Amino acid sequence: MGAMLRRCLPLLIVLLAWPAPGPAATRWFDLEIVVFARDGAPAGNEVWPETVALPDTGEARPPNQRITAGRLAGAADRLRRQPGYRVLLHTAWRQPTGSRERVPWIRVSDGGDVTASPGLDGMVRLSLRRYLHIDLDLVVSREIEVPVARPDPAPGAVAIPLGAPEPTARPASPAAYDYRRVLQPFRMIDSRRMRSDELHYIDHPAFGVLVIATAYEPPVPAEPAVEKEASSADPAAEQDAESAPAPAGTTTTGTTPNPR
Repeated sequence: MGAMLRRCLPLLIVLLAWPAPGPAATRWFDLEIVVFARDGAPAGNEVWPETVALPDTGEARPPNQRITAGRLAGAADRLRRQPGYRVLLHTAWRQPTGSRERVPWIRVSDGGDVTASPGLDGMVRLSLRRYLHIDLDLVVSREIEVPVARPDPAPGAVAIPLGAPEPTARPASPAAYDYRRVLQPFRMIDSRRMRSDELHYIDHPAFGVLVIATAYEPPVPAEPAVEKEASSADPAAEQDAESAPAPAGTTTTGTTPNPR
């Protein structure tokens, strides 16, 4: 055991003397997001609940540094001109990133109450460890028409008079459904790995999200100018001042000559 310890002792000394890694520099990103809705009921045979649990936005924060939303402006304009699509939100902000445990959720909303009127509410989180990740928890409320089954007619017989001619065509049976307009909430909970400067599209049967993250380098603060102290005067100027002749009427110090 003693021989093993003597062999490992130099390695332990090197490891202990090795400087510990300092904290990684915080990286910043500009995040731009577009949320748009599709008009009409979602296609397919999915059944959507009339009530959904809303995102827990109690600890979500509003963006601290809003910036001009410009990189997705063209895509947002094309969606506005496209029939059947409506842009609900187009915004951008600047934020530092870190691990999911450290980065807060950012609240995104159009300002309305999604339980009472059409609108958008939820939160977004951009985190960075080895890769960029985007987490979304969004609810979009829209008015749609849903089918409602008609009640069956009361049972009974229909009397047909004797000698009446048979109808040449049977009347069309009434539709089995009526439709009513309801406020339908749709919720998206999703997480995606991202790349910087790359457009990402996150799809949902009722709405969609466009998002792009751009790396941002904060400017380095300029160092304050340091004024020269009085003691740092030019030595040549001081020497010239000492060698200059004394003005008339002044007394100079030195060795007094011996009068003869």
